[in-house]
Amino acid sequence: MKIRFALSLLLLTILCFSCRNDDDDDGIVSVPPRDRGEQAATDDARIRMFLETYFYNYEEFENPPAGFDFQIRFEKIEGDNSDKIPMIDQVTSKTINRFDTDQTLYILTAREGQTVGTEGETLHVPTIADSVFIKYRGSNLGRFADGDEDGIKDYADADADENSSAQDSDGDGIIDAEDADNDNDQVTDDGVQDENGDGVIDRQVTIFDSAPQPTWFDLTQGIEGFTNGIAGSKSTSGFSISSDGTPSFDNNFEIGAIFIPSGLAYFNAPPNSNIPLYSPLIFTFDHFFSIETDHDQDGIISIDEDINNNGFLFDDDEDADNTDGDLAFNFRDSDDDNDNVITRLEVNFVVRIVDGEEVEVFDSYKDTDGDGTPDHLDTDDDGDGRPTASELRTNSNTGAIIYFDSDGDGIPDYLDADS
Repeated sequence: MKIRFALSLLLLTILCFSCRNDDDDDGIVSVPPRDRGEQAATDDARIRMFLETYFYNYEEFENPPAGFDFQIRFEKIEGDNSDKIPMIDQVTSKTINRFDTDQTLYILTAREGQTVGTEGETLHVPTIADSVFIKYRGSNLGRFADGDEDGIKDYADADADENSSAQDSDGDGIIDAEDADNDNDQVTDDGVQDENGDGVIDRQVTIFDSAPQPTWFDLTQGIEGFTNGIAGSKSTSGFSISSDGTPSFDNNFEIGAIFIPSGLAYFNAPPNSNIPLYSPLIFTFDHFFSIETDHDQDGIISIDEDINNNGFLFDDDEDADNTDGDLAFNFRDSDDDNDNVITRLEVNFVVRIVDGEEVEVFDSYKDTDGDGTPDHLDTDDDGDGRPTASELRTNSNTGAIIYFDSDGDGIPDYLDADS
């Protein structure tokens, strides 16, 4: 089956950085980011509190009623629901270290997907470097959680955690942005609603990002918590795309939720006002299908270009995932070592039959000089002491590589140790 697709880039990875104080004397003082270790502990406590006190509609997933929409819904364990199973007993977790800080990601599987297709084929399970066909919805944990159990949801709570710095003009514990009575005169402020009288402006749960229809998503473009939560999930047993691009699939795809600490989300740099600073996030998702992805079309699948195998494709520390130190990480670089020989020419391929057609697929790495560094990462492929780039030229008019063979033995100089 050949699949043509456009990658959706709805979840852009945000790079967080430290802000210094008022260095330019403009009167504006930037607040430095919180300590990542302390924030990780705070986020984990908030997420665990939510998982311990809320349940999802697991009974509907176990015995679907007529017309069930297979949507995950969260409700608090109280009253008639006091005997429900808390999600903390149903989730799995992953520990991911970023910026020298361990972050814990929690994953709920409401319905497990499939590993074998309708024709008996093994279905691909995505890595962090692959492309997936999914639906998803992202919301703020604070719209549900009340971490200190004071009756004020975290998103509106001025002291939801000890690090809170949000303004609370009337000192009632509700931040001004969510306070229905900011001057505490016992009269609801003009232009807002507070039908239940809890002092907090009535709002719907903030959905800050969603794909309500199935779409292709490049996992390398997602925030780390989302990417790592989707990686390892299963898909539907029957998936196909018609000639007009319409997908079809069986109703046995995976359905789940991901609970993400701010350190694996947007931390102190949210992309819009719907996501508070240092906000843990919740994503629900449906995973229909995934494909192994080679972003730079060099023949090496992208996950294999995570050179130090740490589950992060964007390492620039000591050029871990960017061999030549240019602007492109290896998985997006068609010439990983910048020796002017494209990576695709520095690996071995074999021809296999795929869907009835002959296709070249990656077979092995070349290592001409046997030094343990494969040619596509080696700036001196033949080990003769002369950089590969100096042993060939590029035609300035056509861009074609001109290979020299100084001794006329049929082996180009850059691969010939005694040229």
